[in-house]
Amino acid sequence: MAEEKICKVCEKHVAVDECEMCKADLCEKCLRKIKMQSGNPAEQTLNIGISGGASISTLRAGIITRKVCEKCMFDMDVE
Repeated sequence: MAEEKICKVCEKHVAVDECEMCKADLCEKCLRKIKMQSGNPAEQTLNIGISGGASISTLRAGIITRKVCEKCMFDMDVE
C-alpha cells in the first residue's frame, strides 16, 4: 500500500500537489496558484476592445499558472 504524503508546510493534511520552485509537498490549503503574464512576445495580449484584452496569438493564452507554496510565492520575482 502506498503511503500518503503529508503537507510540508502545515504538516496536518494530505499533500495533493508539489511546489514548482522548492518541490515541497502541499495540501489544498497551502497550495497557492499564481497567474502570471508569459514573457514570450508571441503570447502577449493587447488591452483593447470591449472584452478587455485581445490576444495576439491564436494558439496560446499568454497566461502561465504556477503552483507554489506561500514561502516561494513571496520569493518569486514578479514584475
